Amino acid sequence: MIREATPVDIPAISALWEQMVHEMRPGWTPRRDIWEEMCRTLMDQPFYTVLVAEGNGIVGFADGMIFIEPSTGQVHGVGQHFYVIPEQRGFVGGILYREIVSRALAGGAKVLEFFCFPEELSLWGRHGYQPARAMVRLNV
Repeated sequence: MIREATPVDIPAISALWEQMVHEMRPGWTPRRDIWEEMCRTLMDQPFYTVLVAEGNGIVGFADGMIFIEPSTGQVHGVGQHFYVIPEQRGFVGGILYREIVSRALAGGAKVLEFFCFPEELSLWGRHGYQPARAMVRLNV
């Protein structure tokens, strides 16, 4: 079952977020407290959505924003995070993906974007997504 998250879900979602970070970048040191505060603040905004996938508890989540991008003049739906526990990927991930996209389109999105790590590009490419821009990082 896919549903909109509530503030009560934030600890469970942040645990999945932390699991995602450890899976993708084992050397990073995620700060759940900061992520939880960010999520709580954004949940109050009409442009932000967090969905959860439930099975035996919360097994996945997706969050994103809908806004008019000044550079294109179009409404963009931007997926911030998308994660499903490994044993529930595939079917559950597909349902979660379709629901977050459906909500973006219902919100007027004409462009869909997802943040992802470079090693996930082929996965998103199979769904028709193409790299649009790159982020570079310098640790100082």
